[in-house]
Amino acid sequence: RETVKRLTRLQAIVRGMLERHGRATQEVVQHIHQFRKFQGTWAICVKLLLDKTTAMEEEQEPSDWAALKEKQAYIRREDYTEEDEIRKETDEKLNHAMADAMQGISDMTMDADADADFNVTEVIRGRSNGDNNTTNGHYVLTPAPILKRIHLSGDVVKWLRQGDRKYRDFFIRRMKQLATGETSRILQKRLVGSEHTIYETYLEQKSGFRILWTEKDDYLLVWYVAKHKSVSRLMKLIDDSKKRSERHRISITEIEEFQHDDVGGDESKSDMEGKHGHEIFLDPLGNVPLKVYNISTDDIEDIAKDNWTPGLHLTDEERDVVETRGTVLLLGRSGTGKTICICNRMEHDRQKFGKSPDFSQLFVARSPRLCRYVENNIGSTPESKFTTFKKMMDQLEKVLPNIESIRDDFPDSQCMNFSRFKNEIYDGSEDVDTLVVWTNIRSFIKGSIEALKNPDFCITEEEYLSHEHFGKKRCRFSIQQRKFIYSVFLKYQEKLKKYDMWDNCDRIVALIQRLQQAKKTDPDQFQGETWCKWSKIYVDEVQDYTQAECL
Repeated sequence: RETVKRLTRLQAIVRGMLERHGRATQEVVQHIHQFRKFQGTWAICVKLLLDKTTAMEEEQEPSDWAALKEKQAYIRREDYTEEDEIRKETDEKLNHAMADAMQGISDMTMDADADADFNVTEVIRGRSNGDNNTTNGHYVLTPAPILKRIHLSGDVVKWLRQGDRKYRDFFIRRMKQLATGETSRILQKRLVGSEHTIYETYLEQKSGFRILWTEKDDYLLVWYVAKHKSVSRLMKLIDDSKKRSERHRISITEIEEFQHDDVGGDESKSDMEGKHGHEIFLDPLGNVPLKVYNISTDDIEDIAKDNWTPGLHLTDEERDVVETRGTVLLLGRSGTGKTICICNRMEHDRQKFGKSPDFSQLFVARSPRLCRYVENNIGSTPESKFTTFKKMMDQLEKVLPNIESIRDDFPDSQCMNFSRFKNEIYDGSEDVDTLVVWTNIRSFIKGSIEALKNPDFCITEEEYLSHEHFGKKRCRFSIQQRKFIYSVFLKYQEKLKKYDMWDNCDRIVALIQRLQQAKKTDPDQFQGETWCKWSKIYVDEVQDYTQAECL
C-alpha cells in the first residue's frame, strides 16, 4: 500500500511537469508565430526607417571644406557664447560700477578744466590712434584725421538691412560724427582688455546697442553692432581675427629674393611695400577672408534708403578676379578663399548688371552643403539659382525636347559607377590600380574634348597611345600601361552595350546633343527665364569635372 501511494504521487508530479512543459512550449510557439507575423508586416518599414536615420546621421557629418569651416565656426561661436553666459552677470556688475566711476571722474575733470579756463571742446575734437600719450603729466592729443571711407562687415550690413529704421538713423549720426573727427566717451571708448586698439561707440543710451570698430590711416572698420552684454565676447573675436591676420601678413623685406639692392630695378623696397601691401581682414568665426563693404563718408546718408546696396571692399588680387571680363579660372590650395572670391564675384555682378532684365546667375557645385553655404553667404534673389551638378542635369533633361535617335532614359539600376566597375569589370588584380583605370576612361577616353569630336564619342587606341594628343604632362603612363587600360575600356564598353547600361559620360554626350538640336528646332528654350540660358555661371571645385562636363 505504501508503494502504491508513492507511485501515485510520482505519477502526479510527472503529469504536472509534462503539463507545464507543454503549456510553456505552446506559449513559445505562439510568441514565435506573432513575431513572424509582425516581421512580415513591418520589416520593410523598420528597414526604411533605419536607412533614413543612418542617412541623416551621415548627412550631419561634414563632407567638404565648406562644411568643416561651417562646423568650426559653429563650435567657436558656441564656446564663446557659453563662456559669455557664465560671466554675464559679473560683467554687468563691473560695467555698471565702471560707468559710475567714469562718470565721477568725468565730472571732476570738467570742474578742474573749468577752473583752469581750459577749452573742453578742443579735447573732444582730438583723437589719439591708441593710448593717450602724456608729457609731464599732461595729455597730448593729436588732431583727429578726417576719414575718407568707412568699411562695414557683412554682419553690420545685415543688421542695417534688417534692423529698425530709427536705429539706422542713430547709426548714420554716429558715423558722421566719427568721420568728422569728433570723439568723446560715448563716441570713442577704448575697450579695456583687448590686445589691439578696439573702440566702442554707444548707438544711443536706452537701447544698449554698441558699435565696435577699429581704425587705421584714413578709414575705420565697423565689425559689429551688438548688445552691451556681447561686447566682451565680440572683442575677443576681433582680437583673434587681427592676430591671425598679422600672421598671414609678410613684409616684402623679409623675403630673401628682395633683400638685394639690385632686385626690382629702380623701384625701392619701400615703394614695393606700399604698392603691394594691404591689410588682410579675416572672418572672426573662421579662417576665411572677411566680407567687407566699402562706403564713402560722402555717401553715409544713403544707408537710410531702402534700396541701399554698398560696394564690396576688395584687395588688388580680389579686384582682378571680380572685375576681369570673360571667363576666369581661379587656382589655389584649399582655404585660400576661392569660394569667397566666387561670392564676391556674384555680388559684384549683381550690383553691376542686376537691373538688366536679361541678368541671371547660376551657381553649380557637387556638394549640396557648398551650395547652401554660398547661398547663405550672399543671399538668394529671383535671378539667382544655387544647385548641384546632378540636379542641373535633371532639370535640363526635363525641359529639353526628346530626340528619337538620342537616349533620354537613364535609370539608376542601369548606371555604371565605380563600385560596380570594380566588381564586374576590373578588380585591380594587375599592376594598374582600379581607380586609375576608371579615371583614365572617364577623363581621357570618354570625357575629353578629343572624345567629343569623334563620331563614336570616344578616342581611338592610336590617339590614346599618341604622346602628341596625350603627352606625359597630361597622362603619365607608359605605352604598355595605356594599352592595358584601353583593353579594359573595350571590355567595359562591350558590357555597357550588351546590358543597355550607361555611365555619366554617356549621359553628358546625350545632353549636349539634345542642347545642340534644341537650338535649331526649339529656340524658345533659350529665351527668357529657362534652364538652358544663363548670363552668368559660377562653378566651384571645377577640378572635379571632366572636360565634357565643363562644356
